[in-house]
Amino acid sequence: MNSSAIILAGGLSKRFGQDKGLVPLAGKPLIKHVTETVNPIVNEIIVVVNSETQVEEFSKILGNVKIVVDAWNTHGPLVGAATGFKTARGEYGLMLPCDTPLISREVLTLLLDLCINRNAVIPRWPNGYIEPLHAVYRVKPAL
Repeated sequence: MNSSAIILAGGLSKRFGQDKGLVPLAGKPLIKHVTETVNPIVNEIIVVVNSETQVEEFSKILGNVKIVVDAWNTHGPLVGAATGFKTARGEYGLMLPCDTPLISREVLTLLLDLCINRNAVIPRWPNGYIEPLHAVYRVKPAL
């Protein structure tokens, strides 16, 4: 399947006090856990950030991952998602936040498989809440 991982890392982390994606867990930054999990199941990884400063910081730890700055000055997950969809070359985009180090490759693979011939697969909790940042979207309709 031709797919892209779009990892949102442009949050301002005002309440947290530092960039969550760079916080270490078990010896590596949170975002590194995410990129290592998705790397074997997607064709490209795109990390969306909000500034050139973040590009520099994430480039130091991510190596050969495409890092792009939010396309608009307004920040937020919708802007990050739109920037990721605009950049993605894959037909499907796996949308993830940068601060989920324990995501399951098996669950992500299932979401990708379920999205074939659909415009989106978005998990829903038993209480009815959805997880739009742990979902797969067909890139063109999403954009």
